[in-house]
Amino acid sequence: MKQTLIPFKENVDIPEAHFYAFMVCNSAAAWHHKQSFYRLKNEILQKHGHESAYDLQTIKKTCYSCDGKGIFKCDWKLPETCWSCLGDGVYQKKQVVLKRWVLNGAIFHEPIGELYINQLKVFNGYEDGYPVFKYEPFNGKIVSEINGLIKHEPLELNPTWSFYYLLWNYNRERFFNCIASDVNSYQTRTKHKLKNMLKQNNPLKVFADFFKIKKQQLKPIDDLPF
Repeated sequence: MKQTLIPFKENVDIPEAHFYAFMVCNSAAAWHHKQSFYRLKNEILQKHGHESAYDLQTIKKTCYSCDGKGIFKCDWKLPETCWSCLGDGVYQKKQVVLKRWVLNGAIFHEPIGELYINQLKVFNGYEDGYPVFKYEPFNGKIVSEINGLIKHEPLELNPTWSFYYLLWNYNRERFFNCIASDVNSYQTRTKHKLKNMLKQNNPLKVFADFFKIKKQQLKPIDDLPF
């Protein structure tokens, strides 16, 4: 399923430059700060977005024992029903309730838990290093169903820089903690080079140069602090 746009936008919830960076991060495939972005994404949606019912996402994991065919085959015995998936080719199936948010005319999702009949299995912290879950009743309105993962068309701008830009505008303290951690993760020569550059220039400019971002790619960002 592709991301849905609402035809007529009534208002702009966040500046278009911020929204473009938000879309870059949201559409990017796996990258270093993806999980950290999801945390920021939910914070932005909860503060600036508009709730819009729920969607139900069904995710199926193919059984690797039988390659999704339901029949286990090997050289030393006759084919038989796969004991891992019991013959349906699906090793695991889960249904995730997604809260719908409208931001600048586009629909985004926040996963809130797995659905079991009429109850939600919700993450409830850790105990002795292991995740703990709780069950809550769910009676929300589900307006559509999504089979599989949601696909996004990737945008050109570097997602890590876009994430920095969003942090700069929405959580300055986390921004400085994030770039300090990232700088320290580089090899010694690169680390010293970045630290010297950061003493002389705005950090967003430093990383735009470091990631070799072209001016053309920064055109949608019209409020750069450099």
